[in-house]
Parts: sequence; C-alpha cells; structure tokens
Amino acid sequence: MCPPEIDVRAIRGKLHLSQEDFARTLGFTINQIKAWEQNRNRPLGGVRAYLMIIDLAPEAVIEILRTKVRHAVNAKKPAVTGPRYEKGPALSRAMSRNLTSQ
Repeated sequence: MCPPEIDVRAIRGKLHLSQEDFARTLGFTINQIKAWEQNRNRPLGGVRAYLMIIDLAPEAVIEILRTKVRHAVNAKKPAVTGPRYEKGPALSRAMSRNLTSQ
C-alpha cells in the first residue's frame, strides 16, 4: 500500500507563500519545491513527515522555527578567556613568533 501523495503546492497555497518564501521560511531549497510541485520527484521519509506536520499545523511550525531563530540570534557568544587560536598560515606565523621570542 502506497502512502497518499503530498500536495506541496496545496500546502504552500494554504500559506499564501511563493515557492521562494515557502522554501526560505520552512528550510527547503527552491529546487526541492519546484521538483515536488512539477512531479519530478516526491518528498520521502522525514521530509514527507515534516510536510505532513506543516499541512496540519503550519502556524505552529512557523512559530517554532521563528522562536529557534530568535534564540540563536539572541544567544550570547561565549567569552574568549584563553589565548587566541590561529589557523593555517596565521598559526605558522604565531608559532614562529613564539619560538623566536623564547
């Protein structure tokens, strides 16, 4: 028994979002949206489940995503208390300075 098809265009239409806005808001790529809506491929697995949840409770999903973004943006960066760590060529220069100064 095949699961019923997910109508991504209908879900997006309920939200009154363009393909680009739907993709950006919910974490998809524009290419995924286009492919699903043009029936070139179909969402499977966790993506399918995610779309089903979006279909059932779109406002809740969007609010959860917005809250997560707000928390990430508002999160304080940890204070740097130790030495500054260099990478690549800067690391080589810093090591040379340390070796020559000793």
